[in-house]
Amino acid sequence: MRNKVVLAVVFLLWMGLAWADTPQLINFQGRLTDSLGNPVSNGAYSLRFRIYDDSLAGNILWEETDPVQVKSGLFTVLLGSTNSIPDSAFYSANRWLGIKIGTNPEITPRQRLASVGYSYVSSQWNSADSNLYRIKGKVGIGTSTPTFAKLEVVASSGIGVFASGSPGVYGTSSSGTGVFGEGSLYGLYGNSNGTGVFGTGPQYGVHGDGYNGTGVYGEGDTAGVSGQSISGTGVRALSYNGPGVVASGSTYGVSGTSTGGTGVRGISGSGYGVYASGGPNGVVAYATNSGGSAVYGSGVTYGVYGVASANNGSGVYGSNGGNPSTYAGYFVGTVYVAGDFYAVGTTKSAAVKVNNGEYRVLYAQESPENWFEDFGTAQLVNGQATVNIDPLYAQTVNTAVTYYVFLTPEGDCQGLFVTGKTPACFEVRELQNGKSNLSVSYRIVAKRKGYENVRLPKLPGLTPEEVQAKDVKLRAEMAKENAGHLEEQARMEQERKKMEEERTKMEQECLLPKR
Repeated sequence: MRNKVVLAVVFLLWMGLAWADTPQLINFQGRLTDSLGNPVSNGAYSLRFRIYDDSLAGNILWEETDPVQVKSGLFTVLLGSTNSIPDSAFYSANRWLGIKIGTNPEITPRQRLASVGYSYVSSQWNSADSNLYRIKGKVGIGTSTPTFAKLEVVASSGIGVFASGSPGVYGTSSSGTGVFGEGSLYGLYGNSNGTGVFGTGPQYGVHGDGYNGTGVYGEGDTAGVSGQSISGTGVRALSYNGPGVVASGSTYGVSGTSTGGTGVRGISGSGYGVYASGGPNGVVAYATNSGGSAVYGSGVTYGVYGVASANNGSGVYGSNGGNPSTYAGYFVGTVYVAGDFYAVGTTKSAAVKVNNGEYRVLYAQESPENWFEDFGTAQLVNGQATVNIDPLYAQTVNTAVTYYVFLTPEGDCQGLFVTGKTPACFEVRELQNGKSNLSVSYRIVAKRKGYENVRLPKLPGLTPEEVQAKDVKLRAEMAKENAGHLEEQARMEQERKKMEEERTKMEQECLLPKR
């Protein structure tokens, strides 16, 4: 007797609400009859089920063999209960189900799986034509294997993520990165009346990679890019051929805060670590504890680069905030100054360590004119000696004008005097036509070349009093900006809480996946 399955089969798929976890099972019902159309005998039958990508031949995408209890010819089986059905089983619209009973040949024709069967992938939907995928709770746009985040966007050209709103792009993470974007033009691009890009996370608030363009680009009336981090980095940007961060805003170009790490940190392999332009200040950063850095930069050429074009401006400005126990600037390593250096204060000192381990202060010698000096010794023979001026020293001074030589005999004689001074040498002789043979030490002082006529010039730029007044004003402005920044932080925190409340509400309504 030949068994067969009637063509009228019923597919039932258990589906949850949108975004809810979907059981990976298909409830399949069928009816077994003999060649005359009569139901087969009651009992257990071995049924093999296969899913193909062709109605006649094709590839086997899935299969399992189930022991099925048949009563009055009817049976019910949960496909996938023995062997899980892979996500790829329904990645195309062309799928067929083949059924084989015991040792009998597979029943023909194969059964075409209709749209109800495709509801199976409601939890793993994808659209290859739209380059849109959802795999195991993660959504990928431009990638069929989203791995790093709930939403992963990869753009081979153009913008990875573009959004407008308030804020434009918003993301939070409890374990990784709040917002991550990667693209050849912009990794992240946000435009908003409030904040262009906003992200919070314990590792990175905002992370963007740009291979030939910009890592993170933000525009906003309040902040172009704003990042907050509990213990890591507020905003991190990496660029290989361009700026790490480019931001513009009517209030802040870049604003970063950190309670335990770095407010703003920029790294560039060939350009600028951080480059910003703004209204009153290009970069404003605050460190809220003694262990943090307001601004930290590292780069192949410059860690921090500052340029001022206005009169009496400063490329980089530092202030001790009126606290005499604080340094306006502190450098560890060699400091190079290309240009004039002015110190307005009581002393310019060198700190030298002595035998007991203390450091003692030695003061620099000052002069109303620009003198360079040199020291040396000469040997007096029969009461006279010719001393050649060191040619390297002579290149730094002008010995064609008046210079001075001070002599000290290193033995008993009738006294010494200088004569025969030329740009290249001078003579030393003993008084009273003495004939002593002894060593003489000398000190020569000459005008620095190019500064022969400079004497007690006026201090250029602002006076110390004007600088002090400017510093007080600048600190007041920064305090005001800081207060506004804190208000903005509070507002953004309220927005974040509000969005979290809305998300929780939506989760409760089963409209979003629970985290």
